Amino acid sequence: MAAEVRPLGGAAEPVPGAGTAADPGDALLDPADTLDPEAAFDALYLRCAEPLRRQVVVLTGDAQLAAQAVRRAFDQAWQRWPEVARDSDPAGRLRAAAHAYALAPWQRHWKRVRRRPPAPAPEDALWRALVGLHPERRRALLLHDGLGMSLVRTAAEVESSPAAAASRVIGARRELAAAAPDAYDGGDAAEHLAGLLAAVPEPPPSPGAPDGAPAAPARPAGVRKASERGTRRRTLASFAAAGTVLLVTTVCMIVGPQRPGESPHHDPVPPHGQAAQSPR
Repeated sequence: MAAEVRPLGGAAEPVPGAGTAADPGDALLDPADTLDPEAAFDALYLRCAEPLRRQVVVLTGDAQLAAQAVRRAFDQAWQRWPEVARDSDPAGRLRAAAHAYALAPWQRHWKRVRRRPPAPAPEDALWRALVGLHPERRRALLLHDGLGMSLVRTAAEVESSPAAAASRVIGARRELAAAAPDAYDGGDAAEHLAGLLAAVPEPPPSPGAPDGAPAAPARPAGVRKASERGTRRRTLASFAAAGTVLLVTTVCMIVGPQRPGESPHHDPVPPHGQAAQSPR
């Protein structure tokens, strides 16, 4: 079957940030419906964090990187909360930040610098083929087919024209069909991607938890406090750096530049052949 992009308006738009349209968090409070910033942030976190983590795992095959990307997206959101709360699509903003961070070209170089072992390749043939696609095609396919976003919204989120977004979706479908012909025929990948999102394993349990215990999700309050601690650390580091520069500048001004042959503790030596004049 030839790969074709679904017509505009032919799909129902899911709740922004949700992994599936039937996500149980859909009924939670919208950030724009409350004046309490903490309650609004907590509602957004409970609604979007887990679907967003699953999306990044599907995009990268790396659960550790997915956790970092989601944590960083919510950290930045809390630091800029008034701006995020006024955004017409706060969940979309979080999604864009997490996807961009996880798919940034420098991520693979950073792993080598940190000597972090690569994530194991997914066992599913289609998932393995998806992770091998170019990041831009991967992301466009997940947004359009996996999350059911229209082509116009997909293009806006990946910061491209609708024609470029359509080209990425078509190219991704063709590459997937060539890499995993037994699992995918090249058509709409919505069902396949929904299966991959649902198959993402739960995060590992916290250290010290009993064997077989499910992972305890991070509490929104803990995410907010961690973001505030990070902001305080960065502020203190900025003040310390500014103080260091000021101290070095002050010392240099006090010491001052010395002319050749001049000592800061002795009178200048007269040139050769000239006698020093004594005061009368």
